[in-house]
Amino acid sequence: MRLYLLPPDGAFRRANLHCHTTVSDGTFTPPEIKSRYKAAGYEIVAFSDHEVPLPHTDLKDEAFLPITSYEIAFNKPGLYDNHWTPTHHLNLFSKEECPKRFPYICPDKNWWGCKFFEPSGFVPSDFEIDSRTPDYSLEGIQKLIDRANARGFLVSYNHPGWSLQNPENYVPLDGVWGVECYNTGCHRGGYVLDNSELPLYNYLRAGKDVFPLAQDDNHGPGSEFGGWTMIKSPTLEYSDVMGALERGEFYASTGPSIDHLWIENGTVHLESPDGVLAFLTTESRFQRRFAAPAGERLVARFDIKEWLQGARDPARPHSERPFFRISVYDGQGRWALTRGFRTDQLPL
Repeated sequence: MRLYLLPPDGAFRRANLHCHTTVSDGTFTPPEIKSRYKAAGYEIVAFSDHEVPLPHTDLKDEAFLPITSYEIAFNKPGLYDNHWTPTHHLNLFSKEECPKRFPYICPDKNWWGCKFFEPSGFVPSDFEIDSRTPDYSLEGIQKLIDRANARGFLVSYNHPGWSLQNPENYVPLDGVWGVECYNTGCHRGGYVLDNSELPLYNYLRAGKDVFPLAQDDNHGPGSEFGGWTMIKSPTLEYSDVMGALERGEFYASTGPSIDHLWIENGTVHLESPDGVLAFLTTESRFQRRFAAPAGERLVARFDIKEWLQGARDPARPHSERPFFRISVYDGQGRWALTRGFRTDQLPL
C-alpha cells in the first residue's frame, strides 16, 4: 500500500511565515511587502509584527493570502541589551482569519511593544489583555503557549541561536507547533546556529511532534527571500492553508524543492527536481544517503524495513517514539527539510 507523506493532491504554495513591516520595526509597509513577495513567487505571508496582532485582510486577493499572526518576546529580567540579553521569541498564528480574542500580553503603555499601537491602528481594548509583567521563566512561557493553543493559535519557537538559548531552555515547552531551522535575518547577520537541523532533531528526539520552519524574519531588503515554507494545500483559502500547516503538510526550504514523497512496502520514495543529495535520518544511527547521478533528477529510494523492525523491538534501546525524516541538499549546500514521521503515527 502506498502511503503519501506529502499529499498527492493540491498545489505547493510558497509562504514566508515570519515578517515585519512598518507596523513594528520593518522597512516596508504591508502593501509593499505584499508586492515584493508576490513578485518573488510567494502566495502567502504571515504578518508577524512585534506585539501587534493585526489582521491584514485588505491585502487578500485570488493570488495572495495574508495570515494573521504576531511575534511576542519574553526577555530575561533587567536592563535589556541587544547583544547580551537572552530572550524567547514566539510567533502566534491564528487559525481564524479574524479572531475575536487574542492571548495578548501588554502590561502598560511603557512596555516597548506597545509603542506600535497608534501607527498600526491596533486597539488594545479589543483584545484580551494580560496585565501581568511577561514571565521569562519556562513556566510563564508555558502558560502563554497553553492559552494560545486553547484560543486557536499555532505557536512557533523562533531563532534559538539569536535568542542565546540552549535546547534545555526551549525543548521542554509543550504545545509548540513549529521551530525555526533557518532564519534569514539572523543567519545573514552572523548567527550561524540559526541555519541548523538541530532544533528540529532535539524536539523529535524528545518525543515531540514539532515541524521545521525556514523563515525570513525580514526587517528590510537584506533579509528577504532566504527561507520559505512550501505548503501543500488544495486552495488558497485561509482554512485550507491553516489546516495544512496544522497537519504538517509542508516542508521547509532554503533552496531545493520536493515534488513527491511517499512510502510503500517499507521503502521511502523521494523526488526532487533540483536536489543532488538526500539523507534519511532517524532517532538512531540508522541513516541513509542517496546521491543523484550527475545531471539527473534526484529520485531517491530508502529501504527502511531493517529500521522499522528494530524500532518496534521492545528489547532494543532507542529514543522515545522512533521517527525518520528527510533532508535534501542542492549543489550550493541549501537544504529542504521534512517533518519527522513516527512509527506510532503511520500504518506501516
